[in-house]
Amino acid sequence: MSHPSTVRLMSYCFRIRFRLGDHVSLGTDDAEWTFTDPGVAGQVVLLRSTPDPAVSIGAARQLSLFGSGYESEPAALEAAERWRDFFHAAFARFAIGADFGVRAPGSAFTAYGLATVGAHLGQRALNDVHGIMTFERDPPPTFVAQHFEMTVNKNPRSLRRGIEHAALMGLRLTQQQRTAFDLYSACFFLPVADARFLMLMMAVETLIEPAPRSVAARELVDTLMRTTRSSGLSEAEVRSMVGVLAWLRYESISQAGRRLASTLGEHLYAGERPVEFFTHCYELRSRLVHGELPRPSRDYVDSRAATLEHFVGHLISGPLLQAVGDE
Repeated sequence: MSHPSTVRLMSYCFRIRFRLGDHVSLGTDDAEWTFTDPGVAGQVVLLRSTPDPAVSIGAARQLSLFGSGYESEPAALEAAERWRDFFHAAFARFAIGADFGVRAPGSAFTAYGLATVGAHLGQRALNDVHGIMTFERDPPPTFVAQHFEMTVNKNPRSLRRGIEHAALMGLRLTQQQRTAFDLYSACFFLPVADARFLMLMMAVETLIEPAPRSVAARELVDTLMRTTRSSGLSEAEVRSMVGVLAWLRYESISQAGRRLASTLGEHLYAGERPVEFFTHCYELRSRLVHGELPRPSRDYVDSRAATLEHFVGHLISGPLLQAVGDE
């Protein structure tokens, strides 16, 4: 049985690494901010720049929040989630955008890789997680990361042919298509899968033009509008309800979107017909926008967004899609 003095009392820490949005600074020359943790007596939490703590908080693009001395890993995780909420609320209050890694792509060393790096550095190595991580305090760790960028090379011959065909056809885009292209292009500058997907769906919706419903359906809506106007409800309620009813004279966005998708003919997207693919994407959009739980996984949203890039591009390119095939 071990002597009490030789028993190592484990203490756990948390770390939250996050990245500030572009064109935002915390506006301070301080190297560190210290906060008192209201959930744990005597506990402090430190905010520092990452990866170089010598850089001021105001000059840093990436920051890390550290908390230590928690009695268990679940306690450290609970504290991390509390402090993330504190920062979310304060940043929202003062219009500061930041990526806390909730939907960040994963890139990590394996256990073997960490052991190899640690042996080389002579210090325990841990993955430099973007977001929340918890770990034992002792021995003190160093954080390591792998950084890579992927570039997709496009076929220059196909692109040149596409430009030449567009010129020969005298192809002009509508104002809707130009707006859709601006939204479509913006998605390529967004690192978060959810934002890319929703921007692409906005591009699709820009192209959607709901058609009028049948004469009988519109007459029914007109009857409902007349009944509402003579209902005796307040003017504000009548105006609101009539406005909603007026939209019923036209098909829904979902219906109109399926009709638009059908113009892509026999093309397949992730193995699905255009109408089927649009329907699944529209359902996913609703789940994300309305905060449905459980939240769709980042990987699933990312894979949908990758295919949606082609779907939206095909819609915008119009007749050029059929005129110039893939090579």
